[in-house]
Amino acid sequence: MTETQFMNFYNEYLKEQILPTMIGKGLGQYSNPNNRFHNFEQLGELKKEPREKCLTDLVGKQIVCLYDIMKLWDGKLNPRLNNLFDELIKDIIIYMFLLRGMIKELEMKPKVGGVGLEDWHE
Repeated sequence: MTETQFMNFYNEYLKEQILPTMIGKGLGQYSNPNNRFHNFEQLGELKKEPREKCLTDLVGKQIVCLYDIMKLWDGKLNPRLNNLFDELIKDIIIYMFLLRGMIKELEMKPKVGGVGLEDWHE
């Protein structure tokens, strides 16, 4: 695939696959109208973990599924596996956008009590 072909694929995939899925799942699966990260925050409260950790746990589940599918794949086109690849890849990409959004939100917040983004990992 050439650079031009890849960029065309990338732009089309974002527009036709990622954005509609992100919007659809964002309408109820990940959020409420006032808080895009609501479900992750609620899960964080239940688990007593940061919302970002909850999100990355879910990404880990998706990556393990993808890894398991790769073990079954023989390198040939297979509609069933291709559909599974698409679903997992879309979910992982969306989770990455959500994680970046969470980090962006942290960057936008003023420090409270001397804690800022650089202290997030603690």
